[in-house]
This record gives sequence, C-alpha cells and structure tokens, in this order.
Amino acid sequence: MGGTAYRVTSGTAVEIGPEGVDDDGYTDGQICLDGLAKLDEFALSPEENFFLAVGFKKPHIPFIAPKKYWDLYNRDSIQLEPFQRKALNSPDLAYFHNPEPTGKTDMPDSFTYDDEQLGEDILDPDNQRKLIHGYYACVSYIDAQIGKLLDKLEETGFDDNTIILLFGDHGYHLGDHNQWGKHTLFETALRAPLIISSPSGNTGKYNLPVSFLDAYPTLCELAGLEVPMESIQGRSLASLLKGSDLEEDFVVSQYRSQGHAGYSIRSNQYRLTYWMNGRDDRPSEIEWNEGIVFESELYDYLLDPLETENYAGTMEYASVESDLKSKLINWWAGQNEFFSVGGNNGDTNLTPITVVPYINNKEVYVTRSSDNNTVLIHSEIDIEVVNIIDLQGKFVFSTYNHTTEIPVSRLRNGLYMLQYKLVNGDTGVIKIVR
Repeated sequence: MGGTAYRVTSGTAVEIGPEGVDDDGYTDGQICLDGLAKLDEFALSPEENFFLAVGFKKPHIPFIAPKKYWDLYNRDSIQLEPFQRKALNSPDLAYFHNPEPTGKTDMPDSFTYDDEQLGEDILDPDNQRKLIHGYYACVSYIDAQIGKLLDKLEETGFDDNTIILLFGDHGYHLGDHNQWGKHTLFETALRAPLIISSPSGNTGKYNLPVSFLDAYPTLCELAGLEVPMESIQGRSLASLLKGSDLEEDFVVSQYRSQGHAGYSIRSNQYRLTYWMNGRDDRPSEIEWNEGIVFESELYDYLLDPLETENYAGTMEYASVESDLKSKLINWWAGQNEFFSVGGNNGDTNLTPITVVPYINNKEVYVTRSSDNNTVLIHSEIDIEVVNIIDLQGKFVFSTYNHTTEIPVSRLRNGLYMLQYKLVNGDTGVIKIVR
C-alpha cells in the first residue's frame, strides 16, 4: 500500500502516522526506494557514469510522517519564534496574508490570539507547537531517507567517486513575522539547505550568500564537463571546495506580491529589497530606471537578526543602501543584457544561438528565418517533439511529427526555452530569443 493510502484524516495540516506504518507507507519513502533501486541498477555497470536526481516532497504542508519521527520531539519543549510582529516601518507588500495552515480542518480560519511579548492576531501557542512539531517530524523523516541513499552509495562502492548535491528549494516561516509558509522575501523564506560533497573537495562551511542558480555550473565543473556559461546564469562554486573565495559577495532573489515584482539583494550582513510598481517591472522586460521602485526594505543581520526594523531610507544606513543599490542596478543591467541578446531589434540577420547540450556528438542547433517568424531546427537525427517554454516555466505550445520549422510569430519578444526530444529518446534544451 503506498502514497497517501495510510492517511487517516482528510484536509488536516498535521497527522501522526498510525502505529506500524513505516517509511514506505508514504510517498517519500517510496521515492527513496526507487532511488535505492536505481543505485543497485547502476552498480551492475560500475564503469558507467550516472546522474541521479531524487526529489522529496516533505516537509511541505500537510506535515505527515511516520510516528517514530514525531516521537523524536517533545512538543511541550518546542520554542516559539520570539518575534511574531511586522517589522517596524515595513511595507504591507512584504507579507503574505493567506497563511498556508488556514483552511485546514485542524487549524483556525483566522489568527486572533494576542500575546504581549510575541504579537497580536497570531496563531495560538498550542497550534503553533503542533505545526512546528509536524515540520520537525517531516524534516527527520526526509533526513532518514537521505541517510538510506548515502548508505547505499557506500554499499555499492560509489561513495568514493560520486558528487552529491543536497538542497531544498526554499525556507519556511514557522511563525516569525506572523508568517506561515514560503511566500516572502524575508530571510527565513529565502535561506535553504545547500550541501555539496565532492571526492576532490575540502570539508568546511562558507558563510557568504550563494544561489541555487550556481548548482548547474558547479556540477558541470566538478564532473569535468564544459560549463556553458554563455547560455546559463549562476557561477560555479567548485573553487570553494578547493579553499578559494568567490568574487561576488551577494545574491539576488525575486518574488511577486500583490501585483508587484520584488527583488532582494543579500550580502553577508545586509538585505535590501525593492518592490517595483508592477509585476512586469523585471530585468527581462525593461532597463533599470529610478521610477520603477515602489517600496523598499533594508535589514541589518548583525544588529537585528530577527528583521524587527526596516532601515531603508534612514540617514544611518544611507551609505549601505547606496552600495547595495549600486550592486543591484549592475546585476539588473547584466540580466537585461542576458535576456536581450539576439532579441528582435529590427535586424533580420541570423543571430548565433547557443546550444546545450550536444547529443551523441551530433550537433543540434537552431537558426531563424530571414523574417524572424520561424525557428529552424537542424539535427542529423529526426525530431520527435518540441516544446516551447517561457521564462516563468509556462508551457506555450508543442509541435510533433518530426517538425523542424517552428512558427514563432505569435510569441512576444523575449527569451524562451525550446525543449526537444529526438526519435532515439535523447532530449535537450536550446535558448531562443524572439
């Protein structure tokens, strides 16, 4: 019996697994079993290289895990977040007003509890501890699955020559700023696990900000593959594993709230967040100008690690804000250039378009027709299907039946990803610009 078959209740935010239900009683345990089976399969041909991605669902809400992981924690001793108010002088855009637990049958539809120390209109302490307990149990559940995969690597002999990248896609508010979920540009939502293990790497921690955009070029370099930096974003972190530092000391995150695009630049000590006038005020769409900033936030993690006060616009932090703003503007210009290369500017000459990857040493590449209305795919192996995906990952359209001429006249100007599948099963992605 698998997946959610062992779930007892419906629509709740948390659930303790019934007695006797082990890890494989839920989806993540079965995902782990699939990963273990793949490693056993790879072990049959140990001379062959492999890439294995194993993605777990927890600790996403609802917080459901086998009982043994709940038993690791005493709910009564769980500490609540000490600051559950809005930051002083912070804009309303910074907050998500539909907490993920609301709408669950075991949680109140609105938060009305007042605490002189913690905050007003917050979730009551008993339900806070209930949710946090569930989150902790799910984290331990996934930690155990990862441990099984690492044990299998050792059992198969792959542990000495396998690169491991462990990461989570985002953080999660558990009551700080009266937030429950991931939908903000605060530290708790943006900070996530990132662990890299390489046979040729050193052991240690790096305390300056890095980005998940860095994962792909890092894996390429560590695996000895060519890093196609001209067609991707991010930077390789391989040098950190060899004891060197990175040139850039900041990263940028993006999120939209209430119809406004938000960009947050994080340095070692500070975070500057700008909320733009509209949702389409993005570097892929426009060049930077001073008029696009609607609201701003600035936090100092050395003096105020809980983000209790917004220092943007104050004289005390004017030089800090100016420095971070300059870096953000330069970053914006680089993004704008990246997304604009090869764009339709009235020139109908063919523009070289980078191809990633090369399939079976047979180059797959695209050119454009002289009127810029058709993309032509060139491949020595027949094309089975082509998908066009926009920058937000939204599916635009597909073509089938070995089509090599892709009409793009109805696409708005911008960057798209052309995903193709060859008749032999090989796949690839090509960046195209309309």
